Amino acid sequence: MWREREIHTGSGFERWRSSRRGDDGNNGPATTTIGKHDGSLGDANSSQACTLLDAVEIEAQFGGPVDAPTPIYPYCQWLVGDDRSAFVAVTIIPRPIDETRGVTEVRAEVDGVGDDAFIASTRAIVFGVNGVSYSILWQKVGDFTTVETERLTALAHNLLARV
Repeated sequence: MWREREIHTGSGFERWRSSRRGDDGNNGPATTTIGKHDGSLGDANSSQACTLLDAVEIEAQFGGPVDAPTPIYPYCQWLVGDDRSAFVAVTIIPRPIDETRGVTEVRAEVDGVGDDAFIASTRAIVFGVNGVSYSILWQKVGDFTTVETERLTALAHNLLARV
């Protein structure tokens, strides 16, 4: 007996087809079929976030190569590095920065970016303009302590030039 299920992956959805042990005597590996869905799950902000930075700007701050943007709800990400062991993620938060600040743990203040800016406990820079908040995160596999305030601030200025 074959069972199918659809799971969300970084590049969209995959349909997994597998057998349960003993159902048909075949215990071989599961087969996959990649679906045509993107990772935004229909969220316009995830897709819009992919237009707010480009690979050249990200590479100028964090090196490269930088992959094409991929919407992955609730953000857009760019994989970075030869081994793709890092990423930059942009999130559009559809509420004013004062409301975002009220529900986000603030680690440090950042001057000169948008209406108000801070580094969140997630190590992302969070800032607002025109009643909308934005977050930019840099994450490298295994590094959970480095705060890239200057580099994230530079990307925030790039993003602000587009909104």
